[in-house]
Amino acid sequence: MLVVISAKDGNEPAIWEYLKTLEERLHSRMVLVITHAELLPFEQLQALKEEMRSVSREHLGVQLPLYPITPAGERAGEGVEALRTCVQEVLKRSPLTDRRVERLLLATDRLLEEQGKVLNELHRLSKLDSGFLTSIDREIDRIQLQMEEEMPARLKAYAQYVQDCVPRLGKKSARQLGRFLSIRRTMILHKLPPVIDEWFYELVKSGIEERHAYYNKEFLNICQTHWNHVRPRVREQWDCDIGEFPAARLQADLEVYKERLGRSVYMPLKDFGIKPCLSKLFLDQEDVMRTELKLMLVMVILGALLGSFGEHGAGFACLGVALVLWLGSNLGLAWMQYRLSKQIVSAASEMSIAIDCGLRTPLYEAMISGLSDYRKLYADIRGQVAGGVEHLTPLLNARYDLFYKLTVQKHRFRI
Repeated sequence: MLVVISAKDGNEPAIWEYLKTLEERLHSRMVLVITHAELLPFEQLQALKEEMRSVSREHLGVQLPLYPITPAGERAGEGVEALRTCVQEVLKRSPLTDRRVERLLLATDRLLEEQGKVLNELHRLSKLDSGFLTSIDREIDRIQLQMEEEMPARLKAYAQYVQDCVPRLGKKSARQLGRFLSIRRTMILHKLPPVIDEWFYELVKSGIEERHAYYNKEFLNICQTHWNHVRPRVREQWDCDIGEFPAARLQADLEVYKERLGRSVYMPLKDFGIKPCLSKLFLDQEDVMRTELKLMLVMVILGALLGSFGEHGAGFACLGVALVLWLGSNLGLAWMQYRLSKQIVSAASEMSIAIDCGLRTPLYEAMISGLSDYRKLYADIRGQVAGGVEHLTPLLNARYDLFYKLTVQKHRFRI
Protein backbone atom coordinates (compact mmCIF):
# COMPACT_ATOMS: atom_id res chain seq x y z
CA MET A 1 0.00 0.00 0.00
CA LEU A 2 1.55 3.31 -1.13
CA VAL A 3 0.84 6.34 1.06
CA VAL A 4 1.58 9.27 -1.26
CA ILE A 5 2.14 12.75 0.20
CA SER A 6 3.08 15.82 -1.82
CA ALA A 7 6.14 17.75 -0.65
CA LYS A 8 4.39 21.08 -1.23
CA ASP A 9 1.38 20.06 0.92
CA GLY A 10 3.48 18.59 3.72
CA ASN A 11 2.25 16.32 6.48
CA GLU A 12 -1.53 16.21 6.92
CA PRO A 13 -3.01 14.74 10.15
CA ALA A 14 -6.15 13.54 8.34
CA ILE A 15 -4.10 10.96 6.44
CA TRP A 16 -2.76 9.40 9.63
CA GLU A 17 -6.17 9.38 11.26
CA TYR A 18 -7.45 7.38 8.31
CA LEU A 19 -4.49 4.98 8.35
CA LYS A 20 -5.14 4.28 12.04
CA THR A 21 -8.59 2.96 11.14
CA LEU A 22 -7.10 0.27 8.87
CA GLU A 23 -6.29 -3.21 10.09
CA GLU A 24 -2.98 -3.56 11.87
CA ARG A 25 -1.89 -6.34 9.50
CA LEU A 26 -1.72 -3.77 6.68
CA HIS A 27 0.96 -1.69 8.43
CA SER A 28 3.73 -4.02 7.25
CA ARG A 29 2.59 -3.48 3.65
CA MET A 30 2.64 0.34 3.72
CA VAL A 31 5.32 2.47 2.05
CA LEU A 32 5.49 6.27 2.39
CA VAL A 33 6.16 8.23 -0.80
CA ILE A 34 6.97 11.96 -0.96
CA THR A 35 6.29 13.32 -4.45
CA HIS A 36 7.69 16.55 -5.95
CA ALA A 37 10.76 16.31 -3.72
CA GLU A 38 12.51 18.78 -6.04
CA LEU A 39 10.31 21.59 -4.70
CA LEU A 40 11.96 21.55 -1.27
CA PRO A 41 15.54 22.40 -0.28
CA PHE A 42 17.51 19.58 1.30
CA GLU A 43 17.05 20.79 4.89
CA GLN A 44 13.28 21.15 4.53
CA LEU A 45 13.00 17.75 2.83
CA GLN A 46 14.93 16.09 5.65
CA ALA A 47 12.77 17.84 8.24
CA LEU A 48 9.64 16.57 6.47
CA LYS A 49 11.03 13.02 6.34
CA GLU A 50 11.88 13.05 10.06
CA GLU A 51 8.44 14.42 10.87
CA MET A 52 6.72 11.69 8.86
CA ARG A 53 8.83 8.97 10.46
CA SER A 54 7.98 10.30 13.90
CA VAL A 55 4.27 10.56 13.11
CA SER A 56 4.20 7.03 11.66
CA ARG A 57 5.71 5.64 14.86
CA GLU A 58 3.26 7.66 16.95
CA HIS A 59 0.09 6.69 15.06
CA LEU A 60 0.90 3.23 13.68
CA GLY A 61 3.50 1.95 16.13
CA VAL A 62 5.99 1.23 13.31
CA GLN A 63 8.40 3.27 11.22
CA LEU A 64 7.33 2.91 7.62
CA PRO A 65 9.83 2.83 4.72
CA LEU A 66 9.99 6.31 3.18
CA TYR A 67 11.07 7.27 -0.35
CA PRO A 68 11.13 10.78 -1.88
CA ILE A 69 10.75 10.82 -5.66
CA THR A 70 11.23 13.51 -8.28
CA PRO A 71 8.68 13.28 -11.13
CA ALA A 72 9.77 16.43 -13.01
CA GLY A 73 12.66 18.80 -13.59
CA GLU A 74 16.31 18.05 -14.27
CA ARG A 75 16.24 15.03 -11.93
CA ALA A 76 13.02 13.51 -13.23
CA GLY A 77 12.70 9.88 -12.20
CA GLU A 78 15.06 10.10 -9.25
CA GLY A 79 13.99 7.71 -6.48
CA VAL A 80 11.54 5.76 -8.67
CA GLU A 81 13.82 2.74 -9.07
CA ALA A 82 14.48 2.56 -5.32
CA LEU A 83 10.74 2.78 -4.67
CA ARG A 84 10.03 0.01 -7.19
CA THR A 85 12.60 -2.25 -5.53
CA CYS A 86 11.16 -1.51 -2.09
CA VAL A 87 7.63 -2.37 -3.23
CA GLN A 88 8.88 -5.67 -4.64
CA GLU A 89 10.64 -6.47 -1.36
CA VAL A 90 7.54 -5.60 0.68
CA LEU A 91 5.43 -7.88 -1.47
CA LYS A 92 7.92 -10.69 -0.94
CA ARG A 93 8.21 -10.14 2.80
CA SER A 94 4.49 -9.59 3.46
CA PRO A 95 2.30 -12.39 2.10
CA LEU A 96 -1.43 -12.27 2.64
CA THR A 97 -2.47 -12.68 6.24
CA ASP A 98 -4.81 -15.61 5.61
CA ARG A 99 -1.92 -17.55 4.08
CA ARG A 100 0.32 -16.68 7.03
CA VAL A 101 -2.32 -17.89 9.46
CA GLU A 102 -2.89 -21.00 7.40
CA ARG A 103 0.82 -21.84 7.45
CA LEU A 104 0.98 -21.12 11.16
CA LEU A 105 -1.98 -23.38 11.87
CA LEU A 106 -0.48 -26.17 9.78
CA ALA A 107 2.83 -25.83 11.60
CA THR A 108 1.02 -25.87 14.94
CA ASP A 109 -0.94 -28.96 13.93
CA ARG A 110 2.23 -30.77 12.87
CA LEU A 111 3.99 -29.69 16.05
CA LEU A 112 1.17 -31.08 18.21
CA GLU A 113 1.27 -34.33 16.28
CA GLU A 114 5.02 -34.69 16.72
CA GLN A 115 4.77 -33.71 20.39
CA GLY A 116 2.18 -36.43 20.86
CA LYS A 117 4.63 -39.00 19.53
CA VAL A 118 7.38 -37.62 21.75
CA LEU A 119 5.12 -37.70 24.81
CA ASN A 120 4.23 -41.30 24.15
CA GLU A 121 7.90 -42.15 23.85
CA LEU A 122 8.74 -40.17 26.98
CA HIS A 123 6.02 -42.05 28.83
CA ARG A 124 7.72 -45.27 27.83
CA LEU A 125 11.03 -43.86 29.11
CA SER A 126 9.64 -42.39 32.32
CA LYS A 127 10.52 -45.49 34.29
CA LEU A 128 14.11 -45.12 33.16
CA ASP A 129 14.84 -41.41 33.67
CA SER A 130 12.28 -40.44 36.37
CA GLY A 131 11.90 -36.97 34.82
CA PHE A 132 15.64 -36.36 34.52
CA LEU A 133 15.60 -35.53 30.81
CA THR A 134 12.58 -33.32 31.29
CA SER A 135 14.52 -31.35 33.91
CA ILE A 136 17.28 -30.76 31.33
CA ASP A 137 14.70 -29.30 28.94
CA ARG A 138 13.50 -26.98 31.68
CA GLU A 139 17.06 -25.84 32.38
CA ILE A 140 17.47 -24.96 28.69
CA ASP A 141 14.13 -23.13 28.86
CA ARG A 142 15.57 -20.99 31.65
CA ILE A 143 18.60 -20.23 29.49
CA GLN A 144 16.23 -19.12 26.74
CA LEU A 145 14.31 -16.85 29.14
CA GLN A 146 17.57 -15.30 30.28
CA MET A 147 18.63 -14.62 26.68
CA GLU A 148 15.22 -13.16 25.84
CA GLU A 149 15.60 -10.75 28.75
CA GLU A 150 19.02 -9.69 27.45
CA MET A 151 17.86 -9.33 23.83
CA PRO A 152 16.56 -5.70 24.12
CA ALA A 153 19.93 -4.60 25.50
CA ARG A 154 21.77 -6.36 22.66
CA LEU A 155 19.44 -4.86 20.09
CA LYS A 156 20.01 -1.42 21.57
CA ALA A 157 23.78 -1.98 21.42
CA TYR A 158 23.59 -2.90 17.73
CA ALA A 159 21.43 0.13 16.96
CA GLN A 160 23.79 2.42 18.87
CA TYR A 161 26.79 1.02 17.00
CA VAL A 162 25.16 1.82 13.66
CA GLN A 163 24.31 5.31 14.90
CA ASP A 164 27.95 5.80 15.97
CA CYS A 165 29.03 4.91 12.41
CA VAL A 166 27.05 7.84 10.96
CA PRO A 167 29.81 10.47 11.61
CA ARG A 168 32.23 8.21 9.73
CA LEU A 169 29.73 8.14 6.86
CA GLY A 170 29.64 11.94 6.90
CA LYS A 171 33.44 12.25 6.83
CA LYS A 172 33.76 9.60 4.12
CA SER A 173 31.20 11.41 1.96
CA ALA A 174 32.83 14.80 2.51
CA ARG A 175 36.26 13.50 1.48
CA GLN A 176 34.82 12.39 -1.87
CA LEU A 177 34.50 16.06 -2.90
CA GLY A 178 38.30 16.19 -3.10
CA ARG A 179 40.81 18.63 -1.66
CA PHE A 180 40.82 20.88 -4.71
CA LEU A 181 38.18 21.80 -7.25
CA SER A 182 38.72 19.75 -10.40
CA ILE A 183 36.82 18.84 -13.55
CA ARG A 184 37.47 15.12 -13.12
CA ARG A 185 36.05 15.04 -9.59
CA THR A 186 33.00 16.99 -10.68
CA MET A 187 32.34 14.59 -13.57
CA ILE A 188 32.27 11.47 -11.34
CA LEU A 189 30.51 12.99 -8.33
CA HIS A 190 27.08 11.58 -9.26
CA LYS A 191 28.53 8.04 -9.39
CA LEU A 192 29.78 8.07 -5.80
CA PRO A 193 26.56 7.64 -3.70
CA PRO A 194 26.13 3.90 -4.56
CA VAL A 195 29.81 3.31 -3.74
CA ILE A 196 29.54 5.09 -0.40
CA ASP A 197 26.28 3.30 0.38
CA GLU A 198 27.92 -0.09 -0.24
CA TRP A 199 30.92 0.93 1.89
CA PHE A 200 28.64 1.92 4.77
CA TYR A 201 26.70 -1.34 4.52
CA GLU A 202 29.91 -3.39 4.68
CA LEU A 203 31.12 -1.29 7.62
CA VAL A 204 27.90 -1.84 9.56
CA LYS A 205 27.67 -5.52 8.57
CA SER A 206 31.21 -6.33 9.73
CA GLY A 207 30.69 -4.43 12.99
CA ILE A 208 27.46 -6.25 13.81
CA GLU A 209 29.01 -9.62 12.97
CA GLU A 210 31.99 -8.80 15.20
CA ARG A 211 29.71 -7.91 18.12
CA HIS A 212 27.50 -10.93 17.57
CA ALA A 213 30.60 -13.16 17.57
CA TYR A 214 31.23 -11.91 21.10
CA TYR A 215 27.67 -12.84 22.13
CA ASN A 216 28.09 -16.23 20.45
CA LYS A 217 31.19 -16.80 22.55
CA GLU A 218 29.18 -16.00 25.67
CA PHE A 219 26.44 -18.40 24.54
CA LEU A 220 28.98 -21.17 23.95
CA ASN A 221 30.38 -20.63 27.46
CA ILE A 222 26.87 -20.88 28.92
CA CYS A 223 26.16 -24.08 26.97
CA GLN A 224 29.52 -25.60 27.90
CA THR A 225 28.95 -24.81 31.59
CA HIS A 226 25.52 -26.41 31.43
CA TRP A 227 26.87 -29.44 29.54
CA ASN A 228 29.64 -29.94 32.10
CA HIS A 229 27.02 -29.72 34.83
CA VAL A 230 24.81 -32.31 33.12
CA ARG A 231 27.60 -34.76 32.23
CA PRO A 232 28.32 -36.11 35.78
CA ARG A 233 24.59 -36.30 36.46
CA VAL A 234 24.10 -38.47 33.36
CA ARG A 235 27.01 -40.68 34.45
CA GLU A 236 25.48 -41.06 37.88
CA GLN A 237 21.94 -41.61 36.56
CA TRP A 238 22.65 -44.17 33.81
CA ASP A 239 26.31 -45.07 34.19
CA CYS A 240 27.18 -43.71 30.72
CA ASP A 241 29.27 -40.80 29.42
CA ILE A 242 27.96 -38.20 26.97
CA GLY A 243 31.50 -37.07 26.12
CA GLU A 244 33.08 -33.65 25.84
CA PHE A 245 31.01 -30.65 24.86
CA PRO A 246 30.86 -30.53 21.00
CA ALA A 247 31.80 -26.86 20.79
CA ALA A 248 33.07 -27.00 17.19
CA ARG A 249 29.78 -28.46 15.97
CA LEU A 250 27.71 -25.76 17.64
CA GLN A 251 30.19 -23.03 16.69
CA ALA A 252 29.83 -23.86 12.99
CA ASP A 253 26.07 -23.38 13.18
CA LEU A 254 26.44 -20.13 15.14
CA GLU A 255 28.75 -18.76 12.43
CA VAL A 256 26.01 -19.30 9.85
CA TYR A 257 23.47 -17.45 12.00
CA LYS A 258 25.97 -14.63 12.61
CA GLU A 259 26.50 -14.08 8.88
CA ARG A 260 22.75 -14.22 8.28
CA LEU A 261 22.22 -11.55 10.93
CA GLY A 262 24.89 -9.35 9.32
CA ARG A 263 23.19 -9.57 5.92
CA SER A 264 19.80 -8.74 7.43
CA VAL A 265 20.96 -5.19 8.24
CA TYR A 266 20.74 -4.35 4.51
CA MET A 267 16.97 -3.85 4.45
CA PRO A 268 16.75 -1.41 7.42
CA LEU A 269 19.52 0.70 5.86
CA LYS A 270 17.82 0.60 2.48
CA ASP A 271 14.41 1.48 3.91
CA PHE A 272 15.93 4.40 5.79
CA GLY A 273 17.03 5.89 2.45
CA ILE A 274 20.71 6.67 2.86
CA LYS A 275 21.51 6.33 -0.86
CA PRO A 276 18.75 8.71 -2.09
CA CYS A 277 19.85 11.21 0.56
CA LEU A 278 23.47 11.02 -0.62
CA SER A 279 22.38 11.33 -4.25
CA LYS A 280 20.48 14.54 -3.59
CA LEU A 281 23.35 16.08 -1.60
CA PHE A 282 26.00 15.17 -4.16
CA LEU A 283 23.89 16.43 -7.07
CA ASP A 284 23.44 19.75 -5.27
CA GLN A 285 27.21 20.02 -4.77
CA GLU A 286 27.84 18.99 -8.37
CA ASP A 287 25.66 21.87 -9.64
CA VAL A 288 27.62 24.37 -7.54
CA MET A 289 30.99 23.01 -8.62
CA ARG A 290 29.99 22.98 -12.31
CA THR A 291 28.91 26.62 -12.08
CA GLU A 292 32.23 27.62 -10.52
CA LEU A 293 34.22 25.75 -13.16
CA LYS A 294 32.21 27.36 -15.96
CA LEU A 295 32.88 30.85 -14.58
CA MET A 296 36.60 30.14 -14.33
CA LEU A 297 36.67 28.70 -17.85
CA VAL A 298 34.85 31.77 -19.21
CA MET A 299 37.37 34.12 -17.54
CA VAL A 300 40.32 32.11 -18.90
CA ILE A 301 38.91 32.12 -22.45
CA LEU A 302 38.08 35.82 -22.20
CA GLY A 303 41.62 36.59 -20.98
CA ALA A 304 43.11 34.60 -23.85
CA LEU A 305 40.95 36.43 -26.39
CA LEU A 306 41.82 39.84 -24.98
CA GLY A 307 45.52 38.94 -25.00
CA SER A 308 45.32 37.84 -28.62
CA PHE A 309 43.91 41.25 -29.56
CA GLY A 310 46.74 43.05 -27.78
CA GLU A 311 44.80 43.89 -24.60
CA HIS A 312 47.40 42.24 -22.39
CA GLY A 313 46.46 44.15 -19.26
CA ALA A 314 42.80 43.22 -19.50
CA GLY A 315 43.76 39.65 -20.38
CA PHE A 316 45.95 39.26 -17.32
CA ALA A 317 43.20 40.82 -15.23
CA CYS A 318 40.76 38.16 -16.44
CA LEU A 319 43.28 35.43 -15.66
CA GLY A 320 43.74 36.96 -12.21
CA VAL A 321 39.99 36.88 -11.65
CA ALA A 322 39.96 33.22 -12.71
CA LEU A 323 42.76 32.49 -10.23
CA VAL A 324 40.90 34.29 -7.45
CA LEU A 325 37.77 32.34 -8.33
CA TRP A 326 39.72 29.09 -8.12
CA LEU A 327 41.21 29.96 -4.74
CA GLY A 328 37.82 31.09 -3.47
CA SER A 329 36.21 27.92 -4.80
CA ASN A 330 38.73 25.78 -2.94
CA LEU A 331 38.01 27.66 0.27
CA GLY A 332 34.32 27.21 -0.44
CA LEU A 333 34.96 23.51 -1.07
CA ALA A 334 36.31 23.12 2.46
CA TRP A 335 33.12 24.73 3.75
CA MET A 336 31.05 22.42 1.50
CA GLN A 337 32.80 19.39 2.99
CA TYR A 338 32.07 20.52 6.54
CA ARG A 339 28.46 21.36 5.67
CA LEU A 340 27.93 18.07 3.80
CA SER A 341 29.21 16.07 6.76
CA LYS A 342 26.86 17.89 9.14
CA GLN A 343 23.90 17.44 6.78
CA ILE A 344 24.43 13.68 6.58
CA VAL A 345 24.75 13.35 10.36
CA SER A 346 21.57 15.37 10.78
CA ALA A 347 19.67 13.39 8.13
CA ALA A 348 20.63 10.06 9.77
CA SER A 349 19.95 11.15 13.35
CA GLU A 350 17.17 8.55 13.74
CA MET A 351 18.89 5.65 12.02
CA SER A 352 19.18 3.73 15.32
CA ILE A 353 15.37 3.49 15.45
CA ALA A 354 15.25 1.94 11.98
CA ILE A 355 17.94 -0.58 12.94
CA ASP A 356 16.13 -1.40 16.17
CA CYS A 357 12.95 -2.19 14.24
CA GLY A 358 14.68 -3.99 11.38
CA LEU A 359 16.96 -6.29 13.41
CA ARG A 360 14.47 -7.33 16.11
CA THR A 361 13.18 -10.42 14.30
CA PRO A 362 16.54 -11.51 12.74
CA LEU A 363 18.22 -11.27 16.16
CA TYR A 364 15.46 -13.33 17.74
CA GLU A 365 15.78 -15.92 14.96
CA ALA A 366 19.53 -16.17 15.53
CA MET A 367 18.98 -16.70 19.27
CA ILE A 368 16.29 -19.37 18.84
CA SER A 369 18.34 -21.13 16.16
CA GLY A 370 21.33 -21.48 18.48
CA LEU A 371 19.19 -22.80 21.32
CA SER A 372 17.44 -25.22 18.99
CA ASP A 373 20.79 -26.64 17.89
CA TYR A 374 21.88 -26.97 21.51
CA ARG A 375 18.68 -28.85 22.37
CA LYS A 376 19.36 -31.27 19.53
CA LEU A 377 22.61 -32.31 21.20
CA TYR A 378 20.58 -33.96 23.94
CA ALA A 379 18.66 -36.08 21.46
CA ASP A 380 21.64 -38.43 21.50
CA ILE A 381 21.27 -38.81 25.28
CA ARG A 382 17.63 -39.72 24.91
CA GLY A 383 18.57 -42.22 22.26
CA GLN A 384 21.12 -43.89 24.52
CA VAL A 385 18.52 -44.29 27.24
CA ALA A 386 15.82 -45.49 24.91
CA GLY A 387 18.00 -48.03 23.21
CA GLY A 388 16.31 -47.08 19.92
CA VAL A 389 18.51 -44.26 18.64
CA GLU A 390 17.47 -44.66 15.03
CA HIS A 391 13.81 -44.10 16.04
CA LEU A 392 13.94 -41.46 18.76
CA THR A 393 16.67 -39.08 17.53
CA PRO A 394 14.97 -38.11 14.22
CA LEU A 395 11.69 -37.74 16.10
CA LEU A 396 13.15 -35.28 18.58
CA ASN A 397 15.05 -33.36 15.90
CA ALA A 398 11.82 -32.95 13.93
CA ARG A 399 10.08 -31.70 17.05
CA TYR A 400 12.80 -29.14 17.77
CA ASP A 401 12.79 -27.89 14.17
CA LEU A 402 9.03 -27.39 14.23
CA PHE A 403 9.17 -25.74 17.62
CA TYR A 404 11.79 -23.29 16.35
CA LYS A 405 9.80 -22.42 13.23
CA LEU A 406 6.58 -21.92 15.18
CA THR A 407 8.32 -19.76 17.80
CA VAL A 408 9.82 -17.50 15.13
CA GLN A 409 6.50 -17.17 13.31
CA LYS A 410 4.71 -16.26 16.52
CA HIS A 411 7.34 -13.66 17.35
CA ARG A 412 7.30 -12.18 13.83
CA PHE A 413 3.52 -11.82 13.68
CA ARG A 414 3.14 -11.03 17.40
CA ILE A 415 0.75 -13.95 17.90
